[in-house]
Amino acid sequence: MKTEYCKKLILTNDIKKELKKLKPKKNFSGKVISEYYDFKDNSLEKKGILIRLRKKGKIAELTLKQKEKSIKNGILRTKLKKEIKSVTTNFKGIKEILRTMNLKIVRKESFYREEYFKDEVIFEIKNKKELELESYNLKKLNKVLENLK
Repeated sequence: MKTEYCKKLILTNDIKKELKKLKPKKNFSGKVISEYYDFKDNSLEKKGILIRLRKKGKIAELTLKQKEKSIKNGILRTKLKKEIKSVTTNFKGIKEILRTMNLKIVRKESFYREEYFKDEVIFEIKNKKELELESYNLKKLNKVLENLK
């Protein structure tokens, strides 16, 4: 399991300008559907485990995440979580596997997302309002955060 570092920011005009200067490569733009799964007794949530099936265009991502922790990262607080992610094009097949395992959808959301990538950092803009930065490399995430100040 990898440790993912994550920071969410409100997407202000100043941050938009700084983001353009970084010139990240666009990976995805469009509707995203996320479904979160658990057993009827919520035993995964009680253990701090989250299972999410996400559809982005033709891509399906199955992700298992362990409970988030918040760490002091310079002057900012950054979230870190352990995660395993698998990517496929078979959204319906993965959904059927989860149902067969008696996992139920406990939450579902749909939103518009733009996704960019540069220097091991993913830039996710959700509904044109929120910027989420994710990376497995804390140094590279910090470098991006410095540029966005």
